[in-house]
Amino acid sequence: MESSRIQPMPNWGDIAESYLRICGPGPVGLSGANTNALKRALNLSGIPIKEPSSHGHIAVFESTPDSKAIKEVAEKARQNNIPNVCVVVEQAPAEARRTIEQEFIEAGFRKHPLTFQGINYSELDEDGQTLLAAFELIPDEVLQRRTLAQLKAERDLHMDHLREAGRRSDAHLVRYDFAFNYIQPGDTVLDVACGLGYGAYAMAQGTPAAKVIAIDNSQGAIEYARDCYSLPGERTEFLVGDAENLTQIADQSIDFVASFETLEHLPHPDIFLAEIKRVLKPAGRILVSVPNQWLNEEGVDPNPHHLQVYDWRSFKEEVGRVFLPDVAIAQYAGGGMKHTNETRRIHHVDINSQEPPVDPEWWLLCGVKTPIGGTKESYQETLYPTPCGVESNVTAFKRDYANPYLIRGLVSIGLRPFNGALLGPLAKEALNEATAGSVDEGAALCVLGYDVLGSGGAVEEVAGRINKYLASADDGPHHVRWRISLLYILGLLQLSQGDLDGAKASFAQGAAIDPLEYSPLIATKTISCHLELAKLAAGQRDVQECLARLRAGFEVAISVLGKNWADVYGCPEAPFSFGMPEVATVADLASRCAYAMRVINGRKEVDGLFWKSLGFDRLSREKANERELQELRPFKWKAPVAWRSASDPAALRAKIAEQEAAHTADVQQIQQLQAALDAAHAHIRAMEASTSWRITAPLRKIKGG
Repeated sequence: MESSRIQPMPNWGDIAESYLRICGPGPVGLSGANTNALKRALNLSGIPIKEPSSHGHIAVFESTPDSKAIKEVAEKARQNNIPNVCVVVEQAPAEARRTIEQEFIEAGFRKHPLTFQGINYSELDEDGQTLLAAFELIPDEVLQRRTLAQLKAERDLHMDHLREAGRRSDAHLVRYDFAFNYIQPGDTVLDVACGLGYGAYAMAQGTPAAKVIAIDNSQGAIEYARDCYSLPGERTEFLVGDAENLTQIADQSIDFVASFETLEHLPHPDIFLAEIKRVLKPAGRILVSVPNQWLNEEGVDPNPHHLQVYDWRSFKEEVGRVFLPDVAIAQYAGGGMKHTNETRRIHHVDINSQEPPVDPEWWLLCGVKTPIGGTKESYQETLYPTPCGVESNVTAFKRDYANPYLIRGLVSIGLRPFNGALLGPLAKEALNEATAGSVDEGAALCVLGYDVLGSGGAVEEVAGRINKYLASADDGPHHVRWRISLLYILGLLQLSQGDLDGAKASFAQGAAIDPLEYSPLIATKTISCHLELAKLAAGQRDVQECLARLRAGFEVAISVLGKNWADVYGCPEAPFSFGMPEVATVADLASRCAYAMRVINGRKEVDGLFWKSLGFDRLSREKANERELQELRPFKWKAPVAWRSASDPAALRAKIAEQEAAHTADVQQIQQLQAALDAAHAHIRAMEASTSWRITAPLRKIKGG
């Protein structure tokens, strides 16, 4: 019986966005029958349509093209020296991707190193979806020196996975895409056991790293990497070296290390990890992967080059002896010895789980070098440079901290460990090494305060330490920052214990400190103190005091916005990335005050509408949007996430078949459901296209899988 399942129409705006994320902006040529909608989407992004183009080409097919059609696109692009080519198939079976890849690779292209910036690895095995495959032209002179025939002859030793079609190469490439998440502007990155260099090339192209150094013990592999993947300037450097003896790399000179499928090949993985710890800066990260128990029927790893066998526990223990375990990822590819029929998937799992949460083909683990023990003498500011020479309080970490590495390793959300279980113990260690009354102590106390607030731990002990700090801290800019923040968290801790009078006093002290002594950005906490005081007044039914506190919070925003710009964005030639979002948060908090004041002024009382008005800011709306999206997304026309994460492929396929059979029984009902789904998808896209959604995207970047 022919399936009545309705296939989704391509979203040309999404396709244009995917192309631009992979290939970047520039003139693009289009070919195919249905390109008007794509042309419009590209034009709306400011992209000119030009044929032939010097930058990129997109070939659109309604259904899976044959080999001849694919070859024609590839050969024409090579003849015109077009560096970036995308093939879009409106509806295609999943296996069509491999055929398209193979034809382009044989025509002198390679998979685009940023492919997974535009497509989802975990959806590549879904039939009937819109297929997008992206390729990069290999220069003629490189192609002549580094032929496919040579690569195939050496395939048992090394593989260039940008020049390999299919799911197994995808598995290698997507790991580097995950590595992108941990690389910050100005970072120095190290790829150990880099093979033929494709991953180092991807990290250099896809991240704001200042430099990517790649090391392998094969002279031939490094020569290939230098020939194929060197970039202008000093963005890439390829070196011959030993993973267990990284003599070329100086102590504490690296911000991030990637090393995939390396540990199992090493005779002394502990020595390797010790070397990585040596070269990493405090708070630096390592992302490593290993096969998960690739054993045959005799319980032996059949790969003669594998000297170690890892499972969930042994992998965590090996890495955890040297680094703080921060993030764990499970990966599947299918087509190999283990989970042969599995689909391509990659997702996060609970790093703190004692038992293996799933049974994947590979484990990936991100570890963090402890920031404890770092000193200002070895610290160099690479993340927030100020080329115009302006000194800004908000980035004067080396000036004001004894251990500036605490910013990345403990304080800054998005830079510090994502594993919340690490923060409390780290904060306690930082307190033990900090001088009383120092900026470092204030930072550690603030992190510990939020940890205790969330866990319900030793509130009285932490509150006592905060009060002691507040009585002894100096008056420098960062001391002011932590005094305001600590008074705010102290008030919250007191509220959690039912001490409303104590909380009122703490919030009042925090609200009374001038945020401009540090930066307009800390006004987020000043206004928050006023909002908490307004709530306390409302709880006492004191309308006038509530209104006064709301007005005071609003006036704080007025007083700081437009002031002390050097302490907001540094210099306009190279502004700090965090400054303007924080200014937006100041305005958002002021909008809470404004909405609530309007309600009180109109009704002369505090009631349910007043309380609701306190949530009328962008951040609260974003939280509401996310909740609504979580409710809508399960209705997307595909197997639910819970099924796709199942460890039993046969049961998974049976469940999907059962559900699809039920739907095919009534075509009219399916069509009605599809109409509802289309409306839901439109609603989702409208939300995700909003400015506020994009602004908060970094906050969601690492969540989930």
